[in-house]
This record gives sequence, structure tokens and C-alpha cells, in this order.
Amino acid sequence: MNIGIVINTITFEARELMNAAAKYFPDVKIELFKNDDFKFDITDDDGFKTDVDVFLQRSISMTRAVYTSFIIESYGYRVVSSHDTLAITEDKLVMTSHLKRNKVPTPRTMVAFTKETALDAIHDLGYPVIIKPISGSWGRLVAMLENDRAATAVLEDREELGSVYHKIFYLQGFVHKPGRSVDQYIDGDKVGRDIRAFVIGDEVASAMYRYEVPNDFRSNVTLGGKAEAYHITPELEEVSLKAARAVKGEIVGVDLMETDKGLVVVEVNGSPQFQGIMKSTGINIPKRILEYVISTTKK
Repeated sequence: MNIGIVINTITFEARELMNAAAKYFPDVKIELFKNDDFKFDITDDDGFKTDVDVFLQRSISMTRAVYTSFIIESYGYRVVSSHDTLAITEDKLVMTSHLKRNKVPTPRTMVAFTKETALDAIHDLGYPVIIKPISGSWGRLVAMLENDRAATAVLEDREELGSVYHKIFYLQGFVHKPGRSVDQYIDGDKVGRDIRAFVIGDEVASAMYRYEVPNDFRSNVTLGGKAEAYHITPELEEVSLKAARAVKGEIVGVDLMETDKGLVVVEVNGSPQFQGIMKSTGINIPKRILEYVISTTKK
């Protein structure tokens, strides 16, 4: 079998997929496709030909990932993650709508398009409120608003300085993580946590706790958040798989938080990195990914 990996640059994930193929699947040929080198004639049915059986989308540019998956699929090839999954998960507004439509528990979320209506929505949600860009990853431009003064300043900045997408105000009710009160968040004392589940096909392959970055409310491993293995529970598996299906996902990362009413899904990542979860759990994620795509792809 021939597997293509679409990349911007060779990342940890791309290297580990190549290493896993060489070690565990000697009959599998891996070919790298750097999207800098793509030149598609999208008006020609034969504008892109290769002997690759399935593509793994590993571009770190989500814009390029969405469009290259779409184009490659238009020529009849299978891509994981698909354009549909990436287009849904790239846009938090669209993603949340899909989660809600499929009855996946998620924090209360409001959307507004002006500073004034956004402030009204924040008052409806009640402080503190989390504001996020509708597109983006690694916790960038995610902020916690604690009062009108902070909210007004952030909203004005995004309205005046941001792109058109930053003027779509995506506002989410604050979820109180285990072991912390609101005062403790503000003071930066104890460390709160959330959960990242890594879904491959119809299985949660691995899961980890992610602990907040010091003096921050975010827990992204890319920002310095610490991680440790999480024991997969029936609830985690049920909610994570339901979230993956809601976004048409085959290989996705599901971010969850614990509440008094059970787990809620905060976000689904259509092209999840796996360095942190491999180190914290010891699960061989690239081997599991290759097993899945090999078993589900027809030559």
C-alpha cells in the first residue's frame, strides 16, 4: 500500500508516521507531499495523478489543509482527515452547531457581530466569559473576560485591529474545572485541568489530562501545559465518539471538561498533534493511525 502524507514542513508527527511505517509495516510505502509544491489544474479531470492509495493530511496550515484535502478528494482520492471534517472543525461556530445538532454536551456559547451586542451576550452568559477566534489553534487569541472593563478593551481591539473573522465574537460560558474556584483562577494558585481524547475510527485510542500553564487558564501542551495519562471511562468514550461522529471525524482530538453534570465537549480538532499524548500515555499513536488507515482503505 502507498500512503501519502501532506505537509507544510516535516513535523514530529510526520516523522513518527514514517518511522512507524518503516518499523511495523514494511510493505507500506510513505510518500511526502509538500503543499508548497502543489500545482493543481482544477479544471482538468486528470490534473492530479499518483499511485497513492490514501492521504494523511498533516499540514500545520489549516487553510492549506482544508483546500488541499478538498482538491485531492475531488480527483477521487481518500484523505484523512477529510475536507468535510476539517471545514467543520476549523470554524468553531460551525463546529459548535454540529455538536449541538447531534446532542453532544457543550458549554453554553453565544455569537455576536458588534461590540455592543457582544457585550450584551457576555452579560447573558455572566462573568467570567471565554472569548475565542472562530478560527485558530494552540490557544492563540483565547482570553478570559472577567469584567466590563476587560471585555470592552478586548472587544474594541478585535473590532479595530483584527481580521474580518476576529469581528465574529465567539463567546463561551466559563467551565469551572475541578479543584478550583473563580478566585483561584484569577489569583493563579492551584492548577486546573481538562481532558484531551484521541479518537481513531470507532475507538478512543488514548486520553490525557492537561494541566494549566502557570498563571494562565489555558492548558494547551503547545503553550507549556503539563500532561498525564487519563483512564478512559465509558462516559469519556461515549461522549468523545459522539463528538467525532458529529464532525464526520475519523482521526480527531476531542477536548473535554469535567462538570457536575458530566463531561462537556469544548472543541474538536480535525488534525490533532500527538506528541504530548504519546509522551504522557505511552500509546503508539502513529502505529495505531497506520493500522486504521491500512485496514479501512481499499487498494
